[in-house]
Amino acid sequence: MVNIKKKLIRDIAIMSVISGIAAPIVIHRFFLEGHPIDPLEFATSLISNFILGWFIYYVIVRGNLKEYFDNVTEIFKKIRRVLEGSKTHSLEEIKQLKIEVEEEDFIYDVSKEINHFIEKKIFI
Repeated sequence: MVNIKKKLIRDIAIMSVISGIAAPIVIHRFFLEGHPIDPLEFATSLISNFILGWFIYYVIVRGNLKEYFDNVTEIFKKIRRVLEGSKTHSLEEIKQLKIEVEEEDFIYDVSKEINHFIEKKIFI
């Protein structure tokens, strides 16, 4: 079973550690030649990159992506209610649930398939 949340947290943590280690090394190698890396500078780099990683997780993953998937979940709940015989939502209402996403967006393919399902598959 895939746990995307755990994978994202792991990947963001790995990227934070790598960038926290690499940043002071690169800065001292190319810009501050001859100056040793101070342990406080190294620790600050690790901590700031770790904080940035958590910021990315909460803003992008828990914010934008969660909102998108909450909308997708709501669409499928409405479809399920109609298919189970609920009169709460008509088939015409479900046809209007298309997800608008730009073609370059990384969730475009998922949205395209959901839209196809809404438009074609349940109305055979």
